[in-house]
Amino acid sequence: MPGWTAARPTGDTHTVGTDLGNPHGGKGCGVITGTTAANGARAALVQEFYGKTALPAGQTYRYTLSYRTEGAGDGSATVLVDCYTAAGESGYKGLVSLKLPASAAWRSETGEFALPEGIVRTRMLLYLRGAGKAWYDDVALTPAAEPEKNLLRNGGFEPPSSYVYDLAPTKDGGPVQFSADFDNGTLGRVKAVGPDEFYLYAFPEGKPISPQTWFHFKIEGCAGREVTFHLNPAPYSRKTDWGYDARTPVMSYDGDTWVGIEDKSWSDDGSLLTFRQRFTQSPAWIAYFYPYAGDHITHFLQAHAASPYFASRVLGQTKAGRPLRMYSLTDPAVPEANKRAVLLTTLQHDIETTGAWALEGIARFVLSDDPRAAALRRAFVFYIVPRLDVDGAADGNLYTPPGVGNMNRQWGLDTVAEVKLVEAFARELAARGQRLELFMDFHGWCTPERTTLFMTFGREISSDADEADATRLADMIRQRLTGKVHTTVWRHMEEHVTDAKTDLRRLAPGWMKYEAGARLAYSIEIFGEPTCTQEGYLQWGQSFAEGFAEFAGCGR
Repeated sequence: MPGWTAARPTGDTHTVGTDLGNPHGGKGCGVITGTTAANGARAALVQEFYGKTALPAGQTYRYTLSYRTEGAGDGSATVLVDCYTAAGESGYKGLVSLKLPASAAWRSETGEFALPEGIVRTRMLLYLRGAGKAWYDDVALTPAAEPEKNLLRNGGFEPPSSYVYDLAPTKDGGPVQFSADFDNGTLGRVKAVGPDEFYLYAFPEGKPISPQTWFHFKIEGCAGREVTFHLNPAPYSRKTDWGYDARTPVMSYDGDTWVGIEDKSWSDDGSLLTFRQRFTQSPAWIAYFYPYAGDHITHFLQAHAASPYFASRVLGQTKAGRPLRMYSLTDPAVPEANKRAVLLTTLQHDIETTGAWALEGIARFVLSDDPRAAALRRAFVFYIVPRLDVDGAADGNLYTPPGVGNMNRQWGLDTVAEVKLVEAFARELAARGQRLELFMDFHGWCTPERTTLFMTFGREISSDADEADATRLADMIRQRLTGKVHTTVWRHMEEHVTDAKTDLRRLAPGWMKYEAGARLAYSIEIFGEPTCTQEGYLQWGQSFAEGFAEFAGCGR
C-alpha cells in the first residue's frame, strides 16, 4: 500500500490491506480486520513525517477522513495524531485521539491541532481495536492555511498500478503464447487481461533473480498484432532499479538484431511498466535491454567459421557444466612467434551487456576488410572470451554465477571455475612464449549519460613507461568517442573500486598485470545513454579497435 505502513503490535490478531470493493472515492480504500479483542488486540495504518518530510513546528494543521465499520463497536475505530521531540520517547506528546462512532455507511470527520515548537517527528495512526472491520479513505492532513495541500502520501489508499491487474479477471488473450525456457530467458506469471493485452511478472517464483529488473522472453502467434504488455518488475520498481528507468525495452525477430520499443511508460508509482509493439513476424523476442545470450554467441561463431582469420575453442566447463567459449582472430600466414597477444574479456557481471556489445564491435572490426584490421591481424592475435559468467547469464542474468559471489574479486584465489580456466589459458600463452601486450575487461550498463571509463595502473605499482603507454592508448581511443570519457590511474595496490576497498590483484586486470605479465591492462566501463542503439554499442567497440590500431602503428 504506497505511502502507508501497517503497525500490528499484537501480530496475527489483525490484518491490514487494500479493499477495492467499495471505496469512498477512487479505486481503493484501506481496511483493517480484527478477529479478537483479547489482550488489547489492535492494528493501525500509519504515516509519519520525519527528517526531510518533518512537518514545520509551530503551525496549525487540519485533518479530514472518511471511514465506515462493520462488527466493531463505538470507539473501536480511532484516529490518533502524536509527535516527538528530539528526545525521543521522553519527548512524546499526543495531539489527537478521536474515537469514531460505529457506522455501516461512509462517514466523514474533520479536526485541527497545533504542532508545538521543537517537534521533529509527527505520526498519523488510523486504528482498529478489537474485532470487526474498519475502512478508511480520502484521508488528508493539510496546513490550516493551505487546505488544498495534502501532506499525506496516497491519502486515498489507491493500490499500486500493478495491483489492479493482479485482481483483474483472466480473459481470452487470443493465440499469443509466451515462453522463456532458453538461455538467458526470464519471465514469471502471465495473465491475459484483454485481447492482445497481457499482465506479466518479470520474475518466476521460487528461483534466484537478477539484482535489478530483467526479463527476456519469446512471444509466438503475434504476427500482424499490436500487443500491450503490463510488466510488473517486483520486487523492484522504477525508483529502486539503479536509477536507470529511462532505458527502453527491446525487440528482435531473430535473437541477434535488436531495436528499441519506443511506446513505453511507467505508472506514476513505478510499479508497472507498460509498452506496446506491433509485430510483423512471429516469433519475436522481448527483453528489458539488449541481451547477450548464448544463442547469439553460437550464431556469431557460425557466421565467422569460414573466415581464415577466425578460430574458436572451448576453454573448459563452467561449474554447471556449460562450455566456456573463446575465439581468436589473427592472420595465420604470420607465425605466432612474430605476433603479440591481446586478451579481451567481458560479462564477468552477466547483466552488463553494453560491454559485451562493444567487445563484439571490436571483433567485427578486426575481422573486417579495413586495411587497419589486416595490419592488426598480422601483428597480433586477439583472444576474446565473449561471456565469462556463462551460468549466471544462462539462468537469467543473476549478475554472478549462482553461489559464487562477485567473480571480479576472486582472481588468483582458486575459487571460481571460469576464472581458473582463463587464468590457465593466460599461463598457456606464457608457456608458448607469446607476450601478452594488452588485456581489457569490459563492463557497463545503460545510464542517464553516455560515459566511458578507463581504469589502469600507475607508475607507483607499474612503471613509468607502462603508465605513459596506458594513458596514451586511452587518449587515442578517447579521440574517437563521444560523451564523457574518464581515465582513472590506480596508484596503490589497494584502491576503492565501485563500492569498497579492493586488492587490485583480485581483479581481472590486476591478475593479468601481475601474474600473467600483461604489459597494459584495463578495466573498461561502457555506460550508454538510454537512446543508444545496438549499432551504437558496436560502433563504440570499433572506436576502441581503431584507437588501438593507431597506437600499435597499424594505421590511423
